[in-house]
Amino acid sequence: MAEKNGFGQLVGQVGGRSVWQVLVLYMGASWGVLEVVDVLKDNMGLPDWVFPFAVVLLLIGLPIMLGTAVIQARFAARAGGAAEPATSGDPLPASASAADEQVGDLAAHHFFTWRRALLGGAAAFVLLTVVTTGFMFMRNRGIGPVGSLVAKGLIDERSELLVADFEAEDDMLGRMAAEALRVDLSQSDIVRLVSPRTVEGALTRMQLPQGARLDEETAREIAEREGLSAVVGGEILSAGGSHVITAHLVTPAGDLLANARTTAADSSRIIGAIDEISRDLREQIGESYTSMRKSPALAQVSTSSLEALRKYTEAGVQRDEGNLDGAIALLEQAIEVDSTFAMAYRGLGIFLQNKFEDWSRQYWAYSKAYQYRDRLTEREKWAVAATYHLVVEDDPAAGIVAYENLFQIDPEAASAVNNIGVVYYFQRNWEKALEYYGRAHDMQPRGLTAANVGVVHANLGNLDEAAVWIDSARVLEPNAPDWLSWQVAFEQLRGDPAGARRLNTELRQSESADLYWETWTHTADWLLDAREGKVASGDAALAAAIDAAERRDSPAALDVNVLRALLDLSLGNPEGAVRRIETALERYPLDSIAPLDRPTAGLVSVLAGAGAVDEAREILATQRAELGPLADRARLGFESADASIAVAEGRYVDALPALRDADWGYGCQPCADHAVGRAFDLSGQPDSAAVYYEKYLTPAFNFRMWVDGVWKGWTMERLGQLYDEMGDLEQAAGYYGLFAELWADADPELQPRVRAARARMEEIARERG
Repeated sequence: MAEKNGFGQLVGQVGGRSVWQVLVLYMGASWGVLEVVDVLKDNMGLPDWVFPFAVVLLLIGLPIMLGTAVIQARFAARAGGAAEPATSGDPLPASASAADEQVGDLAAHHFFTWRRALLGGAAAFVLLTVVTTGFMFMRNRGIGPVGSLVAKGLIDERSELLVADFEAEDDMLGRMAAEALRVDLSQSDIVRLVSPRTVEGALTRMQLPQGARLDEETAREIAEREGLSAVVGGEILSAGGSHVITAHLVTPAGDLLANARTTAADSSRIIGAIDEISRDLREQIGESYTSMRKSPALAQVSTSSLEALRKYTEAGVQRDEGNLDGAIALLEQAIEVDSTFAMAYRGLGIFLQNKFEDWSRQYWAYSKAYQYRDRLTEREKWAVAATYHLVVEDDPAAGIVAYENLFQIDPEAASAVNNIGVVYYFQRNWEKALEYYGRAHDMQPRGLTAANVGVVHANLGNLDEAAVWIDSARVLEPNAPDWLSWQVAFEQLRGDPAGARRLNTELRQSESADLYWETWTHTADWLLDAREGKVASGDAALAAAIDAAERRDSPAALDVNVLRALLDLSLGNPEGAVRRIETALERYPLDSIAPLDRPTAGLVSVLAGAGAVDEAREILATQRAELGPLADRARLGFESADASIAVAEGRYVDALPALRDADWGYGCQPCADHAVGRAFDLSGQPDSAAVYYEKYLTPAFNFRMWVDGVWKGWTMERLGQLYDEMGDLEQAAGYYGLFAELWADADPELQPRVRAARARMEEIARERG
């Protein structure tokens, strides 16, 4: 009864009002209703059509409400007018037409009542509720044409999808459309995209070239081989400037699961059309409407420029074909077209980092990516933040937090877990690095994760285990040059220089078109020769490395000269070391190299070790002034450079703390151990020197080839001399023997040192009987 009275009161409040008052009330009520519908749509994950449905119902209701107001007001006025007297004489009888009009008004009055109008409005929104509830029930239960693929059991939640290149007259346009679709689908929380590494490995096993066009047939074959759920294919038909874009989701066997279609009026609208296609597919798969609404538009998380996206896509093709220099050039062109293209900045930073050079440009690229991180997907934002904290800010703790946040968004992000392992690796925390690398490999077996696990085992001295993992990396990704280069270093580590040379030659031949690998392999040849005292043949390889570096205009040319000057020091030729550095600086002036890319710490170490302390101090001071706060970056090694000067000046105690951390920012434990040993040696503490020299020789650290080429023979010889001086003849003879064996085929001018070691070893044997 209370409800009836309440409804009656509502009818009473509306009735009797003018048309304009009803219009104002209706507009206000409509605004409130639409606000409620919008909130419910967002909070309950309802489809987008609910809101326009409500708008249509309100528009239909508007003339009904206004008509009711007019009719009710007219009837009330007529009823009131009949009671009024005539102006003179007797009342006039009503005409027949007037009577008919009164009958019509009476009928309209009884039909268009406020009660019926309000109940009709309520019924309309009950209809909206029923339709929406029915739609959501059918969608979530997989019933009928609106049922989602996940609900129907045709595809599992979080399944991996492979996006094939679209068919198009312009091949690059087809690749670009696929790349754009990948970006948008990567925002989905109901499916995952296959990683590029998985595709690369599958193409290798299928004996197809990297960078080959991934047409739908090939994609379906990969899906069949890798056990993937579905493949997304598509087509772009261009005519008269417009583009009809279609996409479809199929099983590996080719059964159609879903399709979408839209038209772009011109090429500038293609990115928006791909966004529309993606959201249509995501809806059919079964992603919640709330999740889709949270995803920014494709142009906001990539680029609004078709030309920039084309360059970005072409860069990916060049990378897949092994042409990193070409990929870098294309990304720089993409950035010129769209200076806010965060994905291009991030890609540029990654490609440069993979080449272990051009830190200045890495720093710039990652800084720009971080600046425009709002133009990235949520997942990419945290990836960029992590890299920014690690590379630019030199803040490992913040980097780990960013990767953990990424992992919270995407619990299957093996890359985030792997990269946390990288942070621990550079901190020389091998156990934690192994833990995270292992987790990443369990989540997603890849050549990268297998190689990382193998390298940590090598650093821990587990050489047999390391060999299994590094071999596994090459099986997973046999055409990846990085793992082959790591294996070159590993073979040297476990005492197989012939195997290292063979693999190095294989690497140079397989990557003959890449000047980076030409520089790397010739440098490796030099290091392998120098380690055995074969300086002359090594110098020929060194000249080839410098030539390759110069042809690609790389600061590596100066880096290699610094390494060679270090060898001069170890061979007892400090004057030659200084001359080599001075000649190199004339050819490659420091001001021609970006400040962050200058081998300052190496230059200072050589000059200080050779006695040119003033020159070393001047270079270091100039660099510090130029870099400002950036000079504190551990990767630059300025603290170890200070320590080198302190050692040269006899301030050994001052030098030791920095030397213990002198790993050159890459976790090079042997580098630090050898530096500490040298400081103790020069300070007249042979026992402590011997301890650290022996730690240096311990078979750990996969990349010790870079320090062994300069110091291994020298260290063995020096340990023999130190133990000889301390009276431990057994140890002395052992190290003399190791040195003589390592340098058995050394250059003729070095043979006197070999003969002296053998002679002393034989003398010790005679003395000991």
